[in-house]
This record gives sequence, C-alpha cells and structure tokens, in this order.
Amino acid sequence: GLIYLNTTDGDTLLYNEKYDSKYGLYADEYYTKILKEKVTIKNNISCEENKMVCFDGLTYHSSTTPVDSLRRIVVNFNYTLK
Repeated sequence: GLIYLNTTDGDTLLYNEKYDSKYGLYADEYYTKILKEKVTIKNNISCEENKMVCFDGLTYHSSTTPVDSLRRIVVNFNYTLK
C-alpha cells in the first residue's frame, strides 16, 4: 500500500500485469523476460496528501516524476492477510 504525505503532480501508475512466481524468476527478470517490458496502464492515481491506496503487491506499479513540485513524499508498506 501507499500513503501520500503531500500533494504533488507525481502520480502512481498501476498496471494490468502481475508478477507470476511460477517461472522462478525475480520480479525484474519476469518484467524483462516474460512481459518483455510491455505493460498496460490500469489506473492512474493522483498523489494527494493523506490519501491511502491499497493494492495487490504482485501488481506492477510505478511512480511518475513530479514536474511542478519539489518533492513526492510517499510511505510504502507491505502487509499480509491471514
């Protein structure tokens, strides 16, 4: 999950593709060898102060670089449900 600590123009992108461990590859190897670095955007999430976003950690995601803001401050966390 992510918690945004400030509002900025550095959005988060969630992709349709997910990591699949059955290939026995690390996530970056899976991205380059199986997905061939081609992913499609599912969601574009705006970075707004005090917003929290939760998603499956196997989902490929990335941030965008802010242009109009000096900083993009985000807390990233992983958790499991039992």
